Amino acid sequence: MVPAVLLHTAGTLGALALLEAVLSADNAVAIAALVRDLEPSHLRTKALNWGLVAAFLLRALLICLAVWVVRYPQVQVLGGLYLIWLAARHFQAQLNGEADDDALDPDRPRLPFASVIGLVALTDLAFSLDSVTAAVAVTDEIWLVIAGGAMGVAMLRLLAGLVMGWMERFVNLQNAAYLTVLAVGLRLTAKVLAPALAPSEAAVLVMMLVFFAWGFSRRREDQLEEVVPLVPPLVPPVAAVQVSSSSGSGV
Repeated sequence: MVPAVLLHTAGTLGALALLEAVLSADNAVAIAALVRDLEPSHLRTKALNWGLVAAFLLRALLICLAVWVVRYPQVQVLGGLYLIWLAARHFQAQLNGEADDDALDPDRPRLPFASVIGLVALTDLAFSLDSVTAAVAVTDEIWLVIAGGAMGVAMLRLLAGLVMGWMERFVNLQNAAYLTVLAVGLRLTAKVLAPALAPSEAAVLVMMLVFFAWGFSRRREDQLEEVVPLVPPLVPPVAAVQVSSSSGSGV
């Protein structure tokens, strides 16, 4: 009996971890875009860590209130509107002439550190509305859903760290991230207000792939000169110098 229970628990946790991994991709790029503008750079990692701690606490609260969230779809509308506002705020700055390359400008207006942490937590909460609803459909055990959420936050931290590095290399990637945020926000809102117009998850995934194909299409100019060889040299440069010098001395 006990092995069967453990096997069922392990299988449920595995299913929840897979679910969180699939649904964390768009969340990770949105959070990476939020912390990218912080300077100096060590504040980005700090904001990411503290923001995701707060995000996990909000996720746990959301899981405990999952039945209420499902009963009142207006909560999803609020989450969708928040994501739409987040994307609109970014593109409004673009229209006002603040390019992505201005991120390193010390005179550029920036959000306070605490505000970025709050935005990270709220953004994760908005993106979690779908995943929490799906997780509750997998199991009624709240502690299992919370454990799955913890694994999701850990995977989110790894993904967001990778995306932050990519945003330093590719010009259009931050805009692609905010286009993804906009698409998810429109989907959450349409699911409640106009279900017939709401795009499917597959359609949103295709849009994400298109956005990120564009996002990775152009490197930053200062990164173009850094060409890494695909095949390492057979003899390291230092060793080559030593070999040539020793052969020269023998002559």
